[in-house]
Amino acid sequence: MTKPQDSAFTAFKPLRPVLLLLALGFALLPALWAEDAAPKDKEGEEEPKAPAYERLPELPFRPGEKIFYKLRWSVFEVGDASMEFSGPVDWNGQKCWLVELRAQTNGFADKIFKVRDYNAVWVDESFSRPVHYIKNQKEGSTDREVVVTFDWENNKAQYSDRGNKQEPIDIQPDSWDPLGITYAVRTLKLDGVIHLSIPSTDGKKSTTTDIGLSNEAGVKIPAGRFDTVLLTPDIKDLGGVFKKSKRAGIKIWFSDDERHVPVKMASEVAVGSFVAEMVRMEGPDSEAYNPPPKDGKKR
Repeated sequence: MTKPQDSAFTAFKPLRPVLLLLALGFALLPALWAEDAAPKDKEGEEEPKAPAYERLPELPFRPGEKIFYKLRWSVFEVGDASMEFSGPVDWNGQKCWLVELRAQTNGFADKIFKVRDYNAVWVDESFSRPVHYIKNQKEGSTDREVVVTFDWENNKAQYSDRGNKQEPIDIQPDSWDPLGITYAVRTLKLDGVIHLSIPSTDGKKSTTTDIGLSNEAGVKIPAGRFDTVLLTPDIKDLGGVFKKSKRAGIKIWFSDDERHVPVKMASEVAVGSFVAEMVRMEGPDSEAYNPPPKDGKKR
């Protein structure tokens, strides 16, 4: 006998990639659609070299930075997410930085498609490449414990789920994991840049995330009003609801300042519009990224 919960899950399944986009944001684009993406490299072709982009003189994020988001589908609030940067920490004797992402649907969305996700990546001290990546994914009937390990001497990555290891794959030099890529983009000088091409991997496939950039003024979100850099990832290789939607698109807004904070994410597909907006930030020098006081005084 089909349970009511199973019926609801089946009805809501087409929204899964978009809910995950909201829950996990730009950070997980390579991983979410890796199974639908067309391979970039063909056998026998020379391995492409990653473009060299100019980095900021110092990391724009500080240990203790934590960003909070509200997730909406149309007019309905469907959950919360947060991203946190901390460190330095130790990983197997190596000094690293730690990036964590947590996402969950609320009581309303839980009845349709429950999400409880935790992602983390340990990045080397110079913040130039990932050292270790994990994803604990609880979404509807899906329950995964993913680990991606990196062998940078041989440019390989290995994916495992609950200890079941797949064969290592070849990856491009300087590839980023699905979570760390967001913070990697934040470290770059974006003034005057109109295109980025970032090698990335989820441990199962190696791909390249192509992104267009433009400027937008006065983007208003619950945390306030911000001038932003708009990032528009190329979705030509994405499947699912994106492939079926004529006007499908994904947009990510970074604050147009020295911090490059991801303040808003949005997608448009056949089943509706989805938005993740920053509501507040905690940590060092976070005052400018929080809602203005209710008394109207300057923050």
